[in-house]
Amino acid sequence: MKKVISALTRHCDEAFLRASHEFQEIITARDKGSMTAEYVIVLVAATGFAGILLLVLKSDAIKNILSEMVKNALQAG
Repeated sequence: MKKVISALTRHCDEAFLRASHEFQEIITARDKGSMTAEYVIVLVAATGFAGILLLVLKSDAIKNILSEMVKNALQAG
């Protein structure tokens, strides 16, 4: 009887470890997908920010301000 109980216990332990491992793989796979989605969101936001920054820096007012800052810095040195 002890052998049967020992075998059943060992079988249950192995089944639990397999199920735990499979559950961990499912969670990890789900997290990988969410990380990819987060990277896409960050890249889209960064690209949008870069586009807005480019538009601002190309404007005449900003060009004039930057030119004046450079001239002042060169004259002070």
